[in-house]
Amino acid sequence: MKLINDTGHLINPKGFQICNILNQIGGPGGGRRGFHHALLLLEGSAKDLGDDCCKIVAMLSVKKIFVIPRNNRYEAIRLHKKFLTMEGDLLGLINVFDAYHEIPSNRNSKSKFCRENYLHELGLQQAELIYERLVQVLKNSKLPVTKTIDGAQDTENLLSAIASAYFLNSAYLHHDGYYYTIREKTKLKLHQDCCLFGLDPAPKFITFGDTTEASYQEAVDIQKRVYKTDNHERLFLVKEVTAFGDFRVLQEAAPHYFVYD
Repeated sequence: MKLINDTGHLINPKGFQICNILNQIGGPGGGRRGFHHALLLLEGSAKDLGDDCCKIVAMLSVKKIFVIPRNNRYEAIRLHKKFLTMEGDLLGLINVFDAYHEIPSNRNSKSKFCRENYLHELGLQQAELIYERLVQVLKNSKLPVTKTIDGAQDTENLLSAIASAYFLNSAYLHHDGYYYTIREKTKLKLHQDCCLFGLDPAPKFITFGDTTEASYQEAVDIQKRVYKTDNHERLFLVKEVTAFGDFRVLQEAAPHYFVYD
């Protein structure tokens, strides 16, 4: 990534830029998660995708976007699917943000849109505010915030930016049906809230953001229902997932990480 040198000092300009962004984004910008967000903003800006990356980080910084009521669960899931993409959760968040943001600034219109599509209006309002702040952060850092034009090339570049930001959280699909992280071989399964959950065929490689450890009973139930493996293994459920059909996208994004002795 060329952020620090062999002696642990920041490398100019990228190392200083990432620290500057981390200092400014605050709030959700703490720890490893904040590092992912800051790096995504930096990589996205470098690939002329700064605007889309600001949208992604803004949406990830909000606790709740989708509303799934118990009495209308399947209708809500059906409506949510129109925002989703085969590339995963992060690109789907851009679609939700754009759909809400493009509605005329009329309280009733935006509220109606959220009710009809089972979206959390307060969460989307917060995402808009965070987005505006992130755009200003990049501008203050003299980094471009380019608005993208829909197209395959933009999607390809956005996946590359995500790979550069989330390579530490990369995993591959094993023949037993579970995902395993590239380095640590931690056992993973897609969370049911992930838009790629149940996809057939499942993506061969993924990056992920949020994780929760499955309870022992939940892990046992999953394995009894789907796979026969060791019940004593720790199992983590992952969300904020991005799919990659080609491992080379990850390798090219972080060649220093995917080097084996």
